[in-house]
Amino acid sequence: MGFDSYPNNISKSDDNHRTLWSSESYDTAKKAENDLFKTMKYIGLREVTEDDQKSGQVFKEPVFRVSNKKEDEEEATDCFVYDPRNGRWNRVDLTTATNPEIIRKKEIRHKKLESELGEEIKLLKIPGGVLDRASRHCERDVNEVCNELFGVVFDLEITNEK
Repeated sequence: MGFDSYPNNISKSDDNHRTLWSSESYDTAKKAENDLFKTMKYIGLREVTEDDQKSGQVFKEPVFRVSNKKEDEEEATDCFVYDPRNGRWNRVDLTTATNPEIIRKKEIRHKKLESELGEEIKLLKIPGGVLDRASRHCERDVNEVCNELFGVVFDLEITNEK
């Protein structure tokens, strides 16, 4: 996977305003998101609608909602996951990137967006191959997705001991 950067029109001398891109394509990113959503359903999370979220409905279990186009593109949010312990919806962004520089740039963008939105964005870092296999119910990969999802979104540590 190749990567490079190019300056935005904001400031060509400020390295924090350079856009880093990788060979991960838009289609690959959408497939990874769909694989995540399939896996979330497989492990028992129910998908709800934007109306369910906006109505203030209280759920007894974690549920998720896929973000709309504006939330996805402008607010770096792929989905929202409801935490029934505190009744809050967590913004979640998925990356399949493994390059630390790409992840660092995403985290910088998230910090800026978080201050604008007044909400934290939880970054899930799950390789595309893991998501693909988890969406097909490979137990090891489902466990890896669960560990990342519950660790990042709910601050829970899952052990896979039997």
